[in-house]
Amino acid sequence: MALLIAGWAMCECLTLARDVAALMEKEKFVPMIKRSFELVESPLTVEEMVQATKDAMEEFHLEMVQLFDYYSLLGSGNPYEMQLNAYSSFVEECGVADNSSEFCKKSDCDTMFIQTTYVDGAVAAKQLSRYQFCEVFLRIAIAKFCMTTVSPVDPAASLAKLFEECIRLNAPSNVMVDRDAFRKDRLYNGECDNVYIQHMKVLQALYSRYRIRSKDGERRPTLLNVEGFAKLFEDARLYDAYFTLQETRFCFMWSRMYTLKEDSSNQKFTNLTYVDFLEALGRAADCLHLPTDEELRSNGYADAFTWKISIELGLEQNAPIIHRRTSSHMHNVKTRPLHEKLSTMFDIMFRRLLYVPGGMNDYNKDALIRMLKKKDMEANGAAFGEHDAEDFENENAPETEQQYNVEEWAAWEAGAYESLEDGGAPKGFDEGAYYEYDSGQEYGSDDYYFFSFY
Repeated sequence: MALLIAGWAMCECLTLARDVAALMEKEKFVPMIKRSFELVESPLTVEEMVQATKDAMEEFHLEMVQLFDYYSLLGSGNPYEMQLNAYSSFVEECGVADNSSEFCKKSDCDTMFIQTTYVDGAVAAKQLSRYQFCEVFLRIAIAKFCMTTVSPVDPAASLAKLFEECIRLNAPSNVMVDRDAFRKDRLYNGECDNVYIQHMKVLQALYSRYRIRSKDGERRPTLLNVEGFAKLFEDARLYDAYFTLQETRFCFMWSRMYTLKEDSSNQKFTNLTYVDFLEALGRAADCLHLPTDEELRSNGYADAFTWKISIELGLEQNAPIIHRRTSSHMHNVKTRPLHEKLSTMFDIMFRRLLYVPGGMNDYNKDALIRMLKKKDMEANGAAFGEHDAEDFENENAPETEQQYNVEEWAAWEAGAYESLEDGGAPKGFDEGAYYEYDSGQEYGSDDYYFFSFY
């Protein structure tokens, strides 16, 4: 566990360094900082001005990233970039725009969006990347608290005032999510580990089956994208009035580990590894309406799946209604162990994927795995055209195309689920998405939890 925490901290530091480096490369960024410090007659040298700004950005970088992730998901386009409509929501909801201000009215904020997306000689883009959001954040702070005639402060202090007087007072409560709190307090424990291990082969088959192509994708991804994760919950009929597509996207985004190269061309930035996928399932289970065993028994339901099907078919009208627990809302304090909710969600999900109206519908793990593998292979075939087959026969074919060799995959998976050392995964498959579990080790140490990184 200590290694995981250290890894998260290191990723955050490297992410900050990358964002700052990207800003420093912009031709007009440092001159903007210099002019802003000169407005308040700062005695600092240019180097000291830049360092003071860097220090302020480091202090608030994590919160800026949280804001970026949240509002990017609210946009209508790519969830990894902030569209103008999402940016407008941020400006309005967080109390950033001030129509009484000389330089920070809503129209000024829109102008700053355009100025920020303009990259030295290129046409301004229609969305903000993460490092650009950090820049526009600084621009807003300068316009609001540095360029004012009433008690102006330097850019570093302006950034602090923007958070203290606007963001922390007005931002929606579910914006500032500590992603690591869920991992440390809810997910990383032996009980959850046992649930995942119990259903390991089904979960691996689910992960592979739901790697679907995005709307503009030409090839099937090697990792799980947000469209595939959402499709899983759609097929399992787990959406309701409270757990919607929006919540699914939040679970997906909060489960991704930080990566240095955070742009849409990086698969690990825009997709989930297998371990990320398991975390996202845990986050989803924690905010789904899933009755306890006692609630099911007292209301006459044999199990959670029977309850779910009764709701779908409208058969619960003459039976007591199991009300949604307050703790099931995404950001409320939880009162049940996560492993209980995971087990219930998996029972509903797996059986619903196999469900045939009017059939026997007894759960059969092997039948579910066969069905998932069949659909997985069909998806491979749909993405694997004649010209791809010709390339694949060539020894020099790109490694990323090796995933489409169904025979190689089938031969590997027969033994690789038990140990990665038994020959290795097919070329192009992300071995880091899986883990090696030594059944001879005893539990009792965090080192042997399912989510340990090797």
